[in-house]
Amino acid sequence: MSHAELTPGAPALSGPDQQFNYAQLRLHVARLAAALRARGVAPGQRVAVRLQNSAAFVTVALACLWLGAAFVPVSAEDPVSRAERTLSDCQPSLLVTSQAPAPGEPEGGDVAGPGPLPAGPFAVTSYEELAALGAALPVDDGDVPAADPGQTAYIIYTSGTTGRAKGVCIPRSALAWAVRQVVAGLGYGTSTRSLAVSAFHFDGSYGNLFATLAGGGLLVVPRRSDLLFLRPFFEAVLEHRITHCTMSPSYLRLLMASRHRARLAGSSLRALGLGGEQVAGDDLERLWAVLPQLQVFNLYGPTECTIEVTSFPLTADMAHGHVPLGRPSAGTGFHLVEGDRLVESPGQVGELYISGPQLMSGYWGDPALTSAVMVELLPGTTCYRTGDLAYFDDRGLYYFAGRADDVVKRNGVRISLQEVASALQGAPGVDSATCALFRREGRAAIAAFVVPAGPGRAVTTGRAGGAPGPDALAPGTLLESARLVLPANMLPDEVVVVDGLPLSSSGKVDRRELLRRAGLEPATEG
Repeated sequence: MSHAELTPGAPALSGPDQQFNYAQLRLHVARLAAALRARGVAPGQRVAVRLQNSAAFVTVALACLWLGAAFVPVSAEDPVSRAERTLSDCQPSLLVTSQAPAPGEPEGGDVAGPGPLPAGPFAVTSYEELAALGAALPVDDGDVPAADPGQTAYIIYTSGTTGRAKGVCIPRSALAWAVRQVVAGLGYGTSTRSLAVSAFHFDGSYGNLFATLAGGGLLVVPRRSDLLFLRPFFEAVLEHRITHCTMSPSYLRLLMASRHRARLAGSSLRALGLGGEQVAGDDLERLWAVLPQLQVFNLYGPTECTIEVTSFPLTADMAHGHVPLGRPSAGTGFHLVEGDRLVESPGQVGELYISGPQLMSGYWGDPALTSAVMVELLPGTTCYRTGDLAYFDDRGLYYFAGRADDVVKRNGVRISLQEVASALQGAPGVDSATCALFRREGRAAIAAFVVPAGPGRAVTTGRAGGAPGPDALAPGTLLESARLVLPANMLPDEVVVVDGLPLSSSGKVDRRELLRRAGLEPATEG
């Protein structure tokens, strides 16, 4: 029996301009599903959703699941060219966006977005139009129609090592399994009041989103633009009596640097999930100094493994060393591989392979890439090859030890260094480019090395956000070119223009040598 039947009047979803109890939410989602059907969307098809974090995004995603269609988040913050590539690749039946504000009218409300995309080979509707259509249709909000567990629930586009984003297809069965793990692991229930912090085009946000509603709690969705100022975060936690929240460790670091952090001491917050990158022990110490009884969970999980495969409770003693990933969730297997054999000894580093019911069904339209990472490591057991290096200790706790390839995470978002380099390589006057990680203030940052076309130039450096110079190869100008095709969180922190790219003895670009010449300290992720 659903929460709409058990507790119909209980608050379910709250955004800046829209609030629903469970009965209202069920009816609204049913109406949106009917409207999607009326717009020609059939089960198994794809619906692109280009909305800001809002109650509207949540209800459209739920309507797609109700109908049996897959929703495809398209970041409202991404450059138009990147959004167009996503839409061209996934070929949705429908794009749901927001109404553009009238000339001179500031963006606001619950679903404000960046305005329309150029027309494509798909139908386009605004959320407002879809909701109005659903309200005018006869609707049966009884039992949710049965759907094939193997159907795709959603497709998340992640940064790819080929220089283009790739669509990760998550089946409904994997989503259902993952949500059950989050509900059990973090204790979501009818008394839960959770705050949506991470962007909804980032799958790490879905644990909190779906687990809150599955547990019968209240999901509060503020404008993400407000949360970037930090003070509204503390105000929202207190005003809405928030009990649960998930975020990236980078966002936690910003919160712990705020003079408002002491306000958490008077809050109802009891469970915090941290995921997307390595957790820093000093941030945990600052957090527990304010809220000593707070349960903090390390959430680890590649996008291809649906939200998370660990929800490990951290303890105070773990803040003084390398914070562990923890143990795999029930039903999930971790396998470390070094060379052609499985790692069996504590402390030995190997590449992490993951097995279990939460695996993706594959990359959209790319069977070759799918077969390269979905392998039968053990007889009859399909595993996802993560590219993460890890080791375990004598307690069976796993620890992150870096990346085996060029994919890193920053601010909770997976970034391919190759994709960043490809964006710079497409800039006018650039012959080639590569990227490497360096350490700045104890954190991994991205340095881009660019070789100009034509005669060599002296080495120069620049920082993301720096003012562009008159030279087409000035670091600031290169950053502006990259900004046209990359979201802000993927821009490099430093740009170095070099005469050429040195090679190692194996014939690969010697990134450590590039960093040394630029006076930058090499770093690994985390």
